[in-house]
Amino acid sequence: RNTGGKMLGALALTPESLASRLPPLVEDEDPSEMINVSKVLNGVRLNRPPLLDPEPKNGKAGHREAICASLREKDMLGHLRQGWSMQVMQPQRYLKEWQAMIAGMESWLRSPVGANVYVTPADSQGLAPHWDDVDVIVLQTHGSKRWFLWEGSDCLKRDHSSDLDRHQLGQPNQEIVLETGDVLYLPRGTIHCAKS
Repeated sequence: RNTGGKMLGALALTPESLASRLPPLVEDEDPSEMINVSKVLNGVRLNRPPLLDPEPKNGKAGHREAICASLREKDMLGHLRQGWSMQVMQPQRYLKEWQAMIAGMESWLRSPVGANVYVTPADSQGLAPHWDDVDVIVLQTHGSKRWFLWEGSDCLKRDHSSDLDRHQLGQPNQEIVLETGDVLYLPRGTIHCAKS
């Protein structure tokens, strides 16, 4: 618990700071590789249109334009107020504080490290239960989340799962509340989801 307030403040992406801390997109960058917007409703994950619209009205340019619009501060805050989670993929590409942390972890672990940041409004859930094909280290940088954990199989997973039905999983084996500064390690294949 409590990994250091100064470091956490630099790493935290809050609803208020998310848009201002992300850079403008460069001409050839695919915005869907920067951010995803989703929520879970009645056990099913929904992705925010038009972020994943396979046939935008204006072709590829219209698709990019729609995603760029979703990255504007007022639109991000609107998504969050409506219960949508914002997933920032590989924040170390854009934020120097994340670059330093990832470089330090790679040096310490002697392994490549990736990162995602999830900004989830109160009483919301961004992802359905699933397992990942990598070990996951969760660092709670702001607020709190309740994590639900189920046992995975004994074999190491080579692929991530699709969304799993929480009712078919039954009761979780563990429920853990992470507060600001807490860290949670999830071995590859651990079935999990979180709710703010």
